[in-house]
Amino acid sequence: MNKILRLSLVSLLVLFFGTTFAQTTIDFNNAYETLFPSIPGVSTNETHDGDFTEPTTCTVDGISVTVSPADEGVNNANRIWSGTPRLRMYSGTLTIAAAEGENITRIDFNCGKWNNGNTADSGEITVDGNNATWTGSANSVVLTIAANTQFNSLTVYLNGEEPTSIANTPETAYTVAEALELISAGQGLDTKVYVKGIITEIDEVSTDFGNATYFINDTENTDGQFEIFRGYYFDGDRFTAEDQIKVGDEVVVYGQLSLYYDTPQMAQGSEIYSLNGKTEPAGPSVDISNTPETAYTVAEANELIAAGEGLETEVYVKGIITQIDEISTDFGNATYYINDTESTEGQLMIFRGYYLDGEKFTTGEEIKEGDKVVVYGQLVNYGGTYEMTTGSRIYSVNDITTGINNATTEELDINAPVYNLAGQRVSKDTKGILIQNGKKFINK
Repeated sequence: MNKILRLSLVSLLVLFFGTTFAQTTIDFNNAYETLFPSIPGVSTNETHDGDFTEPTTCTVDGISVTVSPADEGVNNANRIWSGTPRLRMYSGTLTIAAAEGENITRIDFNCGKWNNGNTADSGEITVDGNNATWTGSANSVVLTIAANTQFNSLTVYLNGEEPTSIANTPETAYTVAEALELISAGQGLDTKVYVKGIITEIDEVSTDFGNATYFINDTENTDGQFEIFRGYYFDGDRFTAEDQIKVGDEVVVYGQLSLYYDTPQMAQGSEIYSLNGKTEPAGPSVDISNTPETAYTVAEANELIAAGEGLETEVYVKGIITQIDEISTDFGNATYYINDTESTEGQLMIFRGYYLDGEKFTTGEEIKEGDKVVVYGQLVNYGGTYEMTTGSRIYSVNDITTGINNATTEELDINAPVYNLAGQRVSKDTKGILIQNGKKFINK
């Protein structure tokens, strides 16, 4: 970065943060090795290298934090854990102290778990979910831990300073260079901001999880690029196709800046505000919508997937069930295959789809191989597998579109015997496709 640009950014930071940097963030997740070099490692269910066996202090920008060992008789040691949140305390004290002559007026505790029994020796604690804030005026604050409390980080404010706001608008979106400077300063990073740039690299667009990891920069150069980690599409919607973003696209992304193990990034959960100047996704490039009466064959569905056009649209596909991988009555969905014939060659996977009207499978007997179905959902090429993605629903099974509860005006003998599809007489409470009065119905 050239000197003029750096000076302008320093001026920007001074404007945001004032002439002194009174906020100090202590990041236990990413800096634990530097903060506590005397702790030989991390603790797990099998190892205790991260346990605190004596009071241990770290100091950052004049702010000291002392972790005590756990109280005698408490089963769990206070420790640095193998996963986040790193600092986990079950008893004892956490002491935060300022330099001589300075007063702490606010401490923000960013936690994965906060125990409401925790107390401080002065001031007031307010709790917001798993996070907490101490306010008061003291040179040191002793937090007594009542039970399991898991710290990601804490931020200390001196002499009446308040949290820094770095909030902006899409029109004043930060450049990548400015975002990197903000992360380096480490102030105000609890605020979501807009950052603009050019996509320089794409690690992954996951249609399974609906998010994408990619990089942006102020130029098309990958040097100094900025990671967007597992971000979402417009308005936080899931990605449904791998080609929804590409290298060279200009984006404005909205999310929270973060430093993760020395990697500056926009943390998981961001969303795209604009893509190549547009603030909403383009409509389907091709209209492939249809009706149950014009349901695609499996061969036609495979052709549509291969063409990759219009796959944002849900469609009807008809076929014969050729294979069933699983019918989960726990999750209420099923993974099975359909084809235009009873052959498995060229079959289409229906991945974790639901039953009639989107209802859950309840018995595992609602469908079987050989059934003729019309299924409604979204086509996708998932890693080379042609499928209808999760969330589809069956429109009809063997031409039956509704269950037993549909009203009818036809007078029928309600005491007539009931048979299954094999012609065996069964109880009327039997689940599945049944026959009574010569008519099929589905008993759910």
